[in-house]
Amino acid sequence: MNFRNMGKIIHGLRVVLALLLFILLPNFVVASQWDEYSEFINQFYYLDNQNFNNISCGVGVSTIKNSMAQMKAQLKPLEDKIKIIENLSDFRLNFNRSSGLKLNPPYFDVKIVSEGGITDRDKVETGIKMMKDGMQYQINGVSETIEGLFEGYVLPKKEDIKIKKIVKNKDGVQIVYEKDGNNITSIYSGNSLKSKLTSHDVEIKSEETFQKIGNKLIVKSASANMEQGLNTTNINMALEYQEIKSVVFPAKIVSKFKLIMQDLQQEGQSEISFINCTVD
Repeated sequence: MNFRNMGKIIHGLRVVLALLLFILLPNFVVASQWDEYSEFINQFYYLDNQNFNNISCGVGVSTIKNSMAQMKAQLKPLEDKIKIIENLSDFRLNFNRSSGLKLNPPYFDVKIVSEGGITDRDKVETGIKMMKDGMQYQINGVSETIEGLFEGYVLPKKEDIKIKKIVKNKDGVQIVYEKDGNNITSIYSGNSLKSKLTSHDVEIKSEETFQKIGNKLIVKSASANMEQGLNTTNINMALEYQEIKSVVFPAKIVSKFKLIMQDLQQEGQSEISFINCTVD
């Protein structure tokens, strides 16, 4: 695997995932029409409305696991000279109903422990840096994806968004608003939401679908296409849920992506799982 290309890929995915999860429906916050909006969002599921104090889970990531296996295979002939130091299995998240999400990301390093038989140290150090950078891109990308996802499970705050227009009709609800300099138009109809985000040279078109959890709606899947200059990113996400002592909580995010960046085209799939969860 070319870990320099992996860095580009993960960076591109990080951008589109962060923006995609940013425009999920639960981020709508109405300033001047708060009562109308509050009534509207009452149909959606929010973790901070549930009966628990704290949930803690391990985080499993397929791409990180696969990359780790590849690195170990590549370094097998040099295992007495180069050592991987990591605690990737200790990647955890904690969600507190009052204070929100806290991540405990893992540690990863590669060190030269013996120079015997190493004829070109500069070349070895360059390879080690590429491995470390590639892994850090993945860890950062997963962290930002999780953070973006959990923003959508927390009740919106009144001051966060400038609403420009809300239109209700027989076909659904249209909301036009601005957040952090991004202009967003979203249309909710039935069990789906279509959105368009524009900001400087970036345009994202997305669609989310929802499923019923009890009498509330929760995101089931999302797709997006991002155009940024000559770069195009397409991503499809599916979410699965688990019940932890009556609290519905994310169990898995499955993402399929296609990234086109000038001289680079890449397709792949990633899974982020929340495992061994406890609640109090």
